Amino acid sequence: MSDAAISAVAELIADRAADRAAATPRPRRPRRLAQPDDVDQALRAIPPPEYVASLADADVPEHGGMVHCPLPDHDDRRPSCMVYAEPTRGWFCWGCSRGGTIYDLAAHVWGLRTRGDDFRELRHRLRAELLGGL
Repeated sequence: MSDAAISAVAELIADRAADRAAATPRPRRPRRLAQPDDVDQALRAIPPPEYVASLADADVPEHGGMVHCPLPDHDDRRPSCMVYAEPTRGWFCWGCSRGGTIYDLAAHVWGLRTRGDDFRELRHRLRAELLGGL
C-alpha cells in the first residue's frame, strides 16, 4: 500500500472519530424495574408446602420435605422434589433439575411462561386461587 493510500485511510478514520465525538448522544430512557407490590409480596410470603399442595394437589409435609415431583411432565417413582419450609428457598426437583418460586411452579402446572402477558395471567390466577382475590 502506498504512503498516499495509508494517509487517506488514516484521514478517513480520523474524520469518522471526530464525527462520532461531535455527535450528541441520544439520552437513554431509564429502565423501569418492577417494584414488588402488595400482591407480589403476599404471594412470595406463602410457604412452599402450602402452595405446592394447593397448586399441584400434592401431599406435602407441613414443614416441607421430599415429595413426588409436582410437575405434570415429570412422573417420578420415588420422591425427588424438595419442598422447603421457607418461601425464599421455594422448591427444587432433583430428578428434572427444575425449581423456583410460586410463580415458577404455577407456570409449569398451568402451561404458562413467567414473562409478559403470561406472567400477568399467573399473578391474576394465583391471586384468585391462593389469596382469595386480595
